[in-house]
Order: sequence, then C-alpha cells, then structure tokens
Amino acid sequence: MRTIDELLAPPAARDHFADTRPGCHARLRACEQDADRLRHFTSYLIPPAFRTHSYTMALRESDALYAHLPWTTHHPSQPAAEVIGPDSPSGHEGTHLWLPTTGLTTTDTTLILDASVLRRTVVPPGVLAEQLRALRDTAHHGRLTLRVLPLTAGASGYPGALTEITRRSTRLYAQPATHWISYSTAGPTAISAEWCFVNSENDALCPEGSLAAVEEAAVQLAQLAEREATASWFS
Repeated sequence: MRTIDELLAPPAARDHFADTRPGCHARLRACEQDADRLRHFTSYLIPPAFRTHSYTMALRESDALYAHLPWTTHHPSQPAAEVIGPDSPSGHEGTHLWLPTTGLTTTDTTLILDASVLRRTVVPPGVLAEQLRALRDTAHHGRLTLRVLPLTAGASGYPGALTEITRRSTRLYAQPATHWISYSTAGPTAISAEWCFVNSENDALCPEGSLAAVEEAAVQLAQLAEREATASWFS
C-alpha cells in the first residue's frame, strides 16, 4: 500500500492526477492513517472512515444508494467500493467506527456534515440514529471534531464527498469515484477544494452547536424508527 509520499512521487507529482489501479481505496485509507491532519466534508453520505457496521451493511442493501448517488453512475449490480466501507466487516458489530477507533493515528480530525446528511434516510432511520450517536460519542471522547453546516449556509460546501489530507508540508485533496480516486495538490481543483473547507468551517455551527444538532436529529430519527416499527407490528 502506497503512502502519501509514494502518491506524490514522480510521475504522479503534478497538480491533478488519478489513482486508477486496483486497491486505490485501500491506499486512500492508508494515506488517511498516515496524516498529521484530516478534514472530511460530505453533503450526502457518512464517509467510509466514520461509518458504523450497521450503516455500512444498510448501504449495501439500499437501492436508493445506487439510484441517487451524485458522484457515480454505475449500475446497481456493480459494487461501489468507495461507499460501503471495509471489505471484510466480520467481527465488527453495532456502533463500531472503522478508523477513528481502530488505527487512525492523527488526533486532528474534522468531519464537516452538510445538515441534509442528518436527515437523509438512504438507510433506515434507526440505523442513521445509531450512526449519528456513534459520531457524537467519538467527538465527546476527543477523537473527532464534528461540525454541521446549516442549510442556510447556501453554497459553502461541496456537492459530494471531499477529503483533505495534510502531512508535513504536503496538502492533498482526494475526491472518491467508483473505481478510482482523484487527487489534487495545486491548481484550480485544489483551490476550489480549499475554498470548500475554509468556507464550510467558517459557516458551520460551533462544535457544541454541531453536537446538539446531531443529537436532535438522532432523537427524531429514533422516534421515527419507533413509529415505523409500531405501525409495522399492528399491520
């Protein structure tokens, strides 16, 4: 597995490049583990690094995942490696988070969630409630800074998923696709990605307000799940 140094080494050392070889998503995870600082932004799904096992499994079973993903057009019968988390989830249950609790060495990690992510039930509401509470608990333990970008912020964010990986003097932006990872280090793409992070953090709720928004959404989703279960039982 190549690290950031190898991804940036010639002939890849240019403003914009793509890692298209098999294992590209595993290499991205290795880069994340080797970083000094990580920032993630998402306007649709919880990023793979922060997913619970239940959320990952629910995504695999969700037709809505394939029908509405804004950054992929593959057929539902084809696997989407970037959106389902690790390939071998056996032995991990419940609210286990993949990287923040099992191998993410950096202590400077920020996850910026567009507020729409808190209500987007491409998975069952109970699963999303569990996922949000797992994020909240990880933030409470100091392993993650959680920020919520309110809907009133307008176009401060990014349409899809974006990761900023900082190691020493290197800043690398990664955009996941179905079968490859697009990287940028400079030029217009990197400038646009940096703009996204700067503006979304400036416009996001404070960490305390973000945790409150996450908890409020989790409570409402849990109540929705309970109502759905009751309706199903009586039916």
